[in-house]
Amino acid sequence: MDLKRRSFYFLGVTTKSSAMVQILPLWADHLKLDLALKCVDMPIGTAPEVFRHWVADLRTDLTAVGAVVTTHKTDLFRAAGDMFDEHDELALLCQEIGSIVIDNGVLFGSASIDVAGAGSTLRYMLGETYFQKSDADVLCLGSGGAGKAIVASLLNDLKGNHLIARNDKPKNYTSTLQAAAK
Repeated sequence: MDLKRRSFYFLGVTTKSSAMVQILPLWADHLKLDLALKCVDMPIGTAPEVFRHWVADLRTDLTAVGAVVTTHKTDLFRAAGDMFDEHDELALLCQEIGSIVIDNGVLFGSASIDVAGAGSTLRYMLGETYFQKSDADVLCLGSGGAGKAIVASLLNDLKGNHLIARNDKPKNYTSTLQAAAK
C-alpha cells in the first residue's frame, strides 16, 4: 500500500453524482496533493450501527485525512458522536458533524462549514450592523441543518472553532427549531 497517497471521504446519499467528484481531483492536482476521493453512499434512515462501523473503519484507515458529510450530519452525530476525540463548539451546539479531520490519529468532528457559510451569507445580505440599525425580528422556518446554522450564526460569530456572542443580533427571534425541540 502506498501510504503517501491520502484518502478523503465523502459521505452522503448519492455522492457519485455530486460535483465534488469532478472538483476534488482538480483541486488536489492544483495543490499537488496525492489525494483520492472515496465516496460512501448510505440511504436516508441508515441504522446507527452502520454509522458507528463507518467511523471505526475511518479511524483505522491509515490513508484517511478527513471527510465531508452531507445528508447524514445529525444522524452521524447522534449515532457515533461519542467515537470522536474532539468536537468543535458548533458540532456540540448544532448536534451535527459536517466535516471530519484526522490528524495524528485524533478524530475531530466539526459543524463549522454550514454555520460559517450561513453567517457569511447573512452578513453579506444584511451588512454588519443590520439589527443595531433596525427594529427587525427574525422568523426562521427550518428545523434541519440549515435552520440550525442560521440560528447559530444569527446569535454567534465564529472565530476559528470558537463561538463568540454577536454584537449585532436580533432582539427577538422565533425558530421552528424551538418547536421541534419540545
